[in-house]
Amino acid sequence: MYPCQRNLFYVTRGIVTPHFDYSFIGKARLLSVGATLEIEFGNFIGLQFPATLGVTYSYNAGTPYRNPENLALMPGRHFIGPVFNIDF
Repeated sequence: MYPCQRNLFYVTRGIVTPHFDYSFIGKARLLSVGATLEIEFGNFIGLQFPATLGVTYSYNAGTPYRNPENLALMPGRHFIGPVFNIDF
């Protein structure tokens, strides 16, 4: 008889979510383009709830980025950040 084995985690699927944002305030126009890459786990370190872990990337552009004086006030053109989600 085999001993009972418990997996710390197992992957159910990979998810790619593209995104695009455009906004305007007066004459200023802002936009961002990017994607979120996630891996969905069926069991993540003993949690019995679906969890996702991944990374997001955004490229920021628009009229405020054209003026060097505004660059100190604006976020960088490239943003990379972690993504973690648990569904209860």
